Amino acid sequence: GAQNIVHQPEFTSRRSLESLMTLLDNRRNIAQSLTKLADERKIVVKIGDENKDLNIQQCSLVTSSYYVGNVRGILGIIGPTRMQYSKIIPVVDYISQVLSRVLTN
Repeated sequence: GAQNIVHQPEFTSRRSLESLMTLLDNRRNIAQSLTKLADERKIVVKIGDENKDLNIQQCSLVTSSYYVGNVRGILGIIGPTRMQYSKIIPVVDYISQVLSRVLTN
């Protein structure tokens, strides 16, 4: 959870922690960041400075789209740049497929 973030090496500086907290405190900011990065049909991974949003440049973001009919939703994981991508990517992909299937039926 959020309380564990302060113990991560990426957030030892007050500035980097404040940037992330600013993003997380505002749902609209999160939605905008996810929408900018998500692709309609595939997993998108942005690591560190690849993120255009300055509030998450010290993080990685893994996103995938899911669909309910023709309406697109976006699932995303924000984590440290050292996250285990080989585990996270298949999980995000699987969950987006399940969401599409379950919410459509």
